[in-house]
Order: sequence, then structure tokens, then C-alpha cells
Amino acid sequence: MRHFSRHDRNDPKAYWSHPQTQTFSISHRSLSENIRKYGAQEFRVKKEDDPSTVEYWLENTQRVLQQLCYKLKEKLECAVFLLKEEAYQWWNTVAHVVRPAQLTWDFFLAEFQKKYISELLLEERKREFLYLKQNDMTVTKYEQEFVRLSRYAKELVVTEADMCNRFERGLRGGIRLHLLAFKIQEFSTLVERALKAEQVIIEE
Repeated sequence: MRHFSRHDRNDPKAYWSHPQTQTFSISHRSLSENIRKYGAQEFRVKKEDDPSTVEYWLENTQRVLQQLCYKLKEKLECAVFLLKEEAYQWWNTVAHVVRPAQLTWDFFLAEFQKKYISELLLEERKREFLYLKQNDMTVTKYEQEFVRLSRYAKELVVTEADMCNRFERGLRGGIRLHLLAFKIQEFSTLVERALKAEQVIIEE
């Protein structure tokens, strides 16, 4: 796997805006330094490199940003800050040919996947999500896989209710039976209930 080199923290130049390139403010640089402390890595992968390397970087970056509870705009700024060399030049080109209002976190994710992850791999991940079942996994492991793969099939889980319904359908029968009466529509609550049901079944 390609090593993602560390960036010189004394370098104040980090660009992403449209249409003219601007530097990050001190607060933005502070955001970027924080994500490195939590394990975020620079992205120097090229389009022809192994897609699994790209997946790893994207998943790791999303995990770090989620841990830090950054807003969508901050997520975009931090992710673009991590792009280096060819990857940064690619995004800079994209940012110059679309309207500023389009430069959102979701737009970045869609364009990034389109550029660096093959269509075949994207379709494979979408199929994995479509047929994902808990089977022999623990609830915790099933939740991790569910969340990871759901990123490739956002059209199937547009709302939190969609997430809950699909997650519940994939649970093992015994656990699912414990949840049917609740009709939970909040994902974190559903996972918590599933974990409790799993523990009850283990103790029976």
C-alpha cells in the first residue's frame, strides 16, 4: 500500500476555493491540524492506483471527521487540505468549472469516488449493501459494515427511516423479533436496542 507522506505543518498554503485560489485562515489550518492528530493522512494516490487504497483513505478520513463532529463545510475544507499533488490539481480544476454553491461535502464525495474509485468497484459495494445480512456477525460488526457500505448506495437510504428499515431487515431473526414492536425510526436508538436484544439472547 502506498505511504501517505506527512505535510510540513509550517506551510500556510492550502487552497480549495472557487473561482480564485485563497489560503485557509488560521482557524481552518487549526481544523486541519486537528484531523492529523486523530490519524487523518494526506492523499497522494493516483487514478491508476489500487482502489482499495483510495477506499481506505476515504473511510479513514470520514471516520476522523465524524469523530471531531465537524460541520459539512469544515469536512470539505479538511478533506481538500489533505489532497496533494495530482489529487489537489484535479480538485482545483473541478472547483473552477462549477458554481460555488455546488462545492459541498456531498459533491466532493461523489466527484472523488467517480474519479478515483472504479465504477465496477462502486457497483460491487452497492450490491454488497443491497444483500447485506447480519448472519454470523455481532451487531457491532454488522453496524460497522452497514454504515461503511451505505455510503455507496445513498439512493437506497435517503432518510434515517430508510436506514432503520433496511438495518432491521438485515438483523438475525431472533434479534429482529425483539425490535418489531418498537418501530424505531432513529438509527442510534435502533442499534442500541439491537445490542440489548443480542445480549438478552446470549444470556438466555
